[in-house]
Amino acid sequence: MSKFDEHTPGPFHIKHEFNVFSSDRLIANCGGHSRNTAAVSVHNENCANAALIAAAPDLLDLVVEATKIMPRNEPRFLEWLCKVEALLS
Repeated sequence: MSKFDEHTPGPFHIKHEFNVFSSDRLIANCGGHSRNTAAVSVHNENCANAALIAAAPDLLDLVVEATKIMPRNEPRFLEWLCKVEALLS
């Protein structure tokens, strides 16, 4: 069983620039502020964080699929596969 088995299913989408939803359920609010950073920079970072979270279900599917088709007997892929399997377990 993977620690990701019970995540909210995708697809996720972004509303209002940095709120991530699955259907009508709020998954993440990536808004925030910082006293030490320019407002434009924080806004761009918030939007980028929302985009990354919104892509998470599709990225997870791609990684899981890659682990199924990657050759396990090639040393160059073995370290990567071990890291992925550790993250997914």
